[in-house]
Amino acid sequence: MNDAGSPHDFDTWQAVAASGTLLDRVAAEKSRTPAVLERWRNEFGAELVHIALELCEARRRLVLKWPEASGWIADRSGAEQASSALAATYKANQLRKRGVIRVTDLMCGIGGDTAGFHRAGLEAHAIDHDPFRVRCAAHNAGCAFTEQDIRNRVDDGSFVHLDPPRRDASGKRRHQWQDLLPGAAVLREFQTSVPQGLYKLSPGTDPDEPDLESCHLEWLSEKGRLTQCLAWWGEPPSDERSVVRLDDGWMFRGVPTPDLTHRGHFGAYLIRADPLLERSGLQWTYARSCSSLESVCPGLGLLTADTLPTETGLEVWEVEEVLPWREKKLKAAIRSRDGGEVVVHTRGRAVDPDQAAASLRGDGPNKIHLWCVRVGTPRLGIIVKRPTQSSSQAEGIG
Repeated sequence: MNDAGSPHDFDTWQAVAASGTLLDRVAAEKSRTPAVLERWRNEFGAELVHIALELCEARRRLVLKWPEASGWIADRSGAEQASSALAATYKANQLRKRGVIRVTDLMCGIGGDTAGFHRAGLEAHAIDHDPFRVRCAAHNAGCAFTEQDIRNRVDDGSFVHLDPPRRDASGKRRHQWQDLLPGAAVLREFQTSVPQGLYKLSPGTDPDEPDLESCHLEWLSEKGRLTQCLAWWGEPPSDERSVVRLDDGWMFRGVPTPDLTHRGHFGAYLIRADPLLERSGLQWTYARSCSSLESVCPGLGLLTADTLPTETGLEVWEVEEVLPWREKKLKAAIRSRDGGEVVVHTRGRAVDPDQAAASLRGDGPNKIHLWCVRVGTPRLGIIVKRPTQSSSQAEGIG
């Protein structure tokens, strides 16, 4: 992924990476005081010290995503925006299942996805208009590269992975399709000029975006965070969407459906669908595939049940007590449980969670989990705990 373009010279960065001496000092020194930095600048020059510092930080971030990235070359912004090994490998495997042999990674950034494609045995080609980033991708992935604006690319029949920048030059995130560069019209044109391809988009992408109506939308999560929305074009027509939890491989595919029948109050369990299901609009479709789940009330987005669900894809809490949201009553209930730290969960901004947690904190040793929601007009406080019969889904979303 590329932003407004980096001002870096790849050859200089490569020389710093290869020399070892300065980089080893920067990596080993934990206390980078002004005196230490000044000593390095006097010995190596300010520019090289700046590069070494940023390269070390970029590698520190990258190895959390790619264990073998300790020798990669990247700036910090490029490292932050690169796909993880899990995400890149998942996409590469999906391409192999589709019979893809050659893939062009457009707007490739520092090459996280390109590396995944190459390591999966695909013939990968990195393209970016940023000369620094595209050479990083070639170095990191070990593949061919071309410095080129995507608007000037000539179709060669390969599958296209297109990663439009989701941050501007100031670092501000772009979540919606219409805000992406080099423009929605340019990006949309690939759906007609290239038979098969894939957009890598923000997980906050509007699933009802008209320009993506012919694409199959798929959301990915990792370590409890939504990370990407994939928009596949050239697929057989379908209204289905899909979600994948990369950590454990859990996935679900379906067509969005309306809300369930509303119960109007909570049963024995308060249940939240995996954020993947919520973001994709599949929470009610998934809930219908589970046993004995009901919606609480319109607009709340929470489920309830009288028996402990056994399905994955759900965050399950056992309801201990439901109270009106009044500080005096809530404090008394927390005190009766020897509560100390209070963790407040909410929906629809019914309360400021941090302020509420601070005001309700007790003196006891126990951590209390408390939901604040509106069921109709009044706010309710729901004291919950993890189910005594722990199941994988109750621990899996957090």
